[in-house]
Amino acid sequence: MSKCDIIQKDTGYACKRCAKVWAVGSGARECSMDHLMVDLETLGNGPRSVITQIGACYFNMDGEVGAKFEANINIQSALDVGLIIDGDTIKWWFDQPNPTWLKDTDKIVKVLSRFGQFCHGVKHVWSHATFDMPIIFNAYRECDVKIPFHYRTPRDIRTLTWLHGGDYKELKKRFPQENKHDALSDCLHQVKYVSHCYKDIKK
Repeated sequence: MSKCDIIQKDTGYACKRCAKVWAVGSGARECSMDHLMVDLETLGNGPRSVITQIGACYFNMDGEVGAKFEANINIQSALDVGLIIDGDTIKWWFDQPNPTWLKDTDKIVKVLSRFGQFCHGVKHVWSHATFDMPIIFNAYRECDVKIPFHYRTPRDIRTLTWLHGGDYKELKKRFPQENKHDALSDCLHQVKYVSHCYKDIKK
């Protein structure tokens, strides 16, 4: 547990991780949100893939969720920096209902900069690390934007669920999810079973 990461507001202060707000003069607070869940929607599965959406949320291992992030990326802006599209992934998306990354897009450099501000200083970054991390690290390099977290911070969801035991797909089914293949929705779903596995292992 660490001190809240303070953002000053007109009426007081807020923590950018736990999203709690308190009045001026009330003193520093402890923040339990030392973990960040990250999920990407992409147009490929290799490290140079176009990213269409980034979702993230702070959380703790009790399953509580703090501040959230989601942004859609303009596909042409991703192609312009050298990211690529995979035909099989495009075909797969044709079979998915109502992709949420088509509207309100922004240029990839702007989205990566905003995401970097959101997750700056985070201690533990959770994801499907062999998929999401190579893609996002490459995108930052191609855009010449500083990668916002250290290479030692990534934590892998599948490794944790393997240590927990049981079937990965069956474990996910135990925790309902409304909007599959939406990056933020995927993050919130992943927090549920990651925190479940962590608590079981720590018993």
